[in-house]
Amino acid sequence: MGDLRYRQHGWKPDELPDFATIRRDQPDRQRPESIEKTYQADLAIIGALLSVIKGDPPFQKHPEFQSEAKLILVLEQQFDGYAGCKRRTLEKRFKAAKDLLKLP
Repeated sequence: MGDLRYRQHGWKPDELPDFATIRRDQPDRQRPESIEKTYQADLAIIGALLSVIKGDPPFQKHPEFQSEAKLILVLEQQFDGYAGCKRRTLEKRFKAAKDLLKLP
């Protein structure tokens, strides 16, 4: 049961950090503005990948993913149990990424 809890948050059981040595007051914790920059960068990467998969020039459309719905289905099935890999979350992130990069 414990392993599932960590897996749902994106951790693989054999890659868990040593939580006993991690302190909440570590000076390298991210500040809110840093988190927002990271989020925006992640959206830009997602948007760029969607553009490549979709076949925006100069790329060719990926033959396995004829639609975003198909891509979302594959991601949801392949990464079941990982945080952020549910249909609604992927749809929201894809939309936010396309809006950020002004993609159709």
